[in-house]
Amino acid sequence: PAPVCAHVDDVVFLKAVEIGDLLYFHSQVVFTHENHVQTRVSAEILDRKTQKLKLTNVLQITWDLPFEVPSVVPKSYHEAMAYLTGRRHYLISLENQGLLEKGMAEVQVNEASHYLPSWFCVDCDTAESWEQHDPQKLKLVQEDLFMDAAMTKKIREREIGAM
Repeated sequence: PAPVCAHVDDVVFLKAVEIGDLLYFHSQVVFTHENHVQTRVSAEILDRKTQKLKLTNVLQITWDLPFEVPSVVPKSYHEAMAYLTGRRHYLISLENQGLLEKGMAEVQVNEASHYLPSWFCVDCDTAESWEQHDPQKLKLVQEDLFMDAAMTKKIREREIGAM
């Protein structure tokens, strides 16, 4: 079975496309969840005078696939921002499909941007302050919540290999 286009969101027209213009599309997977894929598609035209590409339109498209897909793991600040934007548009697509209550996309995005882990302590700004806490919380912080560089590299290699 082929992927199904579930939702097209935010068609932003930055510049008109004239009849006869060469149109180039660039698509990037920016967010995934289970069997859903959020893509950002940019449309560019080739300027006849300068022979350079100029951005004309940007679209966010949600696809449903017949199988689960690997998670997106951003590698740079730019990719992380694209990921967050893609996640927001994915939540908006769920709202527009009636799968998420109206207004909940904004609520979830705001909650994520103000998230503080349960182990976070506003009074602890030094290593000595942390020592006063429950040893269980310290173990959780040290072992479970932070991946070392080797684990991060392993996840990235697995994700690249899946493409």
